[in-house]
Amino acid sequence: MVVRKNVIHTPDSNGLENCLTFYQNIPLDSKGSLGCLILNMDRDFLFSANRPESALQINVYDLDQSSLYAQNPDQVSWQIDSDFQKELASNSGTFIFKADPDDLVVLHAISPVTGWRYVGTSSMPIFFKQYRHISRLLMALAAAALPISFLLSFFAAKKLYKPLRGLVSLVQGGDSSRECSDEYQYIHNAYSSMKEANQNMHTTIDQLRPAVKDNFFFSLILGEPMTPEEIETKLDFIREDFSPFGYGVIILLISNYENYIQQFDEQTQLLHSCQISGLVNEAAGSCPYALLHLNRFSWSLVINSKDSENRVLLTILSTLKRAAENLPFPLLINGGNTYESISDLPYSYREAQESLKFQQYNPSGTAAGATASPSHTVYYLNTKLEEALLQAVRTGSPAAVEEPCMNIYQNMRQYSASYNDVSITASHIMNQILEILISLEIDLDSHPELTIFYKALNSCATIGDIQMLLKNTAGTAASCVESFNRQRSDKTIERLKEYVRTHLGEDISLQDLADYSQMSPSYVSRLFKKHLNIGFVEYLNTLRINRAKRLLEDTQMTVEQVGFQVGFNNVRSFMRLFKQYEGTSPGQYRSQALTALKEPS
Repeated sequence: MVVRKNVIHTPDSNGLENCLTFYQNIPLDSKGSLGCLILNMDRDFLFSANRPESALQINVYDLDQSSLYAQNPDQVSWQIDSDFQKELASNSGTFIFKADPDDLVVLHAISPVTGWRYVGTSSMPIFFKQYRHISRLLMALAAAALPISFLLSFFAAKKLYKPLRGLVSLVQGGDSSRECSDEYQYIHNAYSSMKEANQNMHTTIDQLRPAVKDNFFFSLILGEPMTPEEIETKLDFIREDFSPFGYGVIILLISNYENYIQQFDEQTQLLHSCQISGLVNEAAGSCPYALLHLNRFSWSLVINSKDSENRVLLTILSTLKRAAENLPFPLLINGGNTYESISDLPYSYREAQESLKFQQYNPSGTAAGATASPSHTVYYLNTKLEEALLQAVRTGSPAAVEEPCMNIYQNMRQYSASYNDVSITASHIMNQILEILISLEIDLDSHPELTIFYKALNSCATIGDIQMLLKNTAGTAASCVESFNRQRSDKTIERLKEYVRTHLGEDISLQDLADYSQMSPSYVSRLFKKHLNIGFVEYLNTLRINRAKRLLEDTQMTVEQVGFQVGFNNVRSFMRLFKQYEGTSPGQYRSQALTALKEPS
């Protein structure tokens, strides 16, 4: 028996240690008599890899570097060599030790309980021999798995081929009456369901198109704003070959509707409505159109002639009037001008309405439709040109009057307007001009050249005389407004400043001020330059930044809230402009203001 500290080595009959006895006083390292913990362990059990030829030879050393166990006693001599012990002490885990005849791979670890060092050594050839065995085994497994995977793929493809072939045949229109496997039947049923659902969806969409078309064009003629992208999207959905260009409006109106409903019952009225739809369809021909039922007795026909001239619209109008003569009830029909852009449909709609008024209540008191030739169209002024002329008067711009007057005259010639039509049109425009002057509280008695317009109109012998009279009178009215604006400019600038202060939290533009003051944007801009020595935008920005500074100093609003409060829809724009004017950000300005407030005066 050999005793080494807390370990007893018990040799067997051959002198080899086959039992290790571990003992420890309790408490640890004490010399008292409380007791002793003894543990006997069979060496073969503790170190099961006890073959000298094993790949990894195990050795155990105690705290004094004394060998407690050597799987191969021949290695003990060189393992206690000083060079080996130095390498062992200076390395942790694994290292290569130069030995003779072969270098050794050394793996070692220290027990945290006993402090013993467990060392495993293996010569390089034996160590890598084991890895070659493992790599060969893995290669063999991979080689065996490759053909197996091919076989599995083949059987899977064969299983899927038949139902997929049947599905392809069905899609291509092949014979689907043959017997199918369960898989094919499942796919066939799924495809049939999808196809049926898709057809139902297409049917639903097709049923929606007429309602979408009517709602779209009804919104347009009423002047509801739409972006070009929205218009393009709606036209793509409606289809029917509508384009964004070349639109005009024709209105159809049942005259004396009260007598009409007394004369015909509801079923007959419904039949008449169908007759009108049929007439419109024949007259429109290949032109895309939308027939909108405005109310019980009137319809609005929107025609897309795809050009900005009136030839197509006049042809359709003439055809409808001739066909209406054969109806058993009086149907008044008239239209407006054709405009290049679809967004100008409200102008054409308004013109068609006014044309019907002139047709229904002409000066003779007789409905024009009762005596006039069906092919004759009662002329009504292009309202877009009318608005340009009225704007020139409203803003006090005499030089801007001549061009819209010339355009109106050319439009009259294009329509082959009669003398009576031109006279009525001039009278209508003059009514609008006088209404502008009255709204501005301009004294008409001090401008007799305006009030004698109607008397001078009756003295005009030709259409050219009417054109000249209208141009001169409109120019005089614009001069009156210009003089009036010049006299009240001081009061006007104060009104404009008050408007800006009141609406500072809104998105104000120069056009808004022009509409508010009934002046041109350029004139409003000149007023700011003249009286405030800065432009409108500069004035607006200064006012906004000053108000923002007060809000930052006196309230607890966030920077974003302050920006929105003074009219900025984008907080980044607010911060950029604030820094441009104040040289610091809104947050830094607030911090500086609070710091200055806390400092003693």
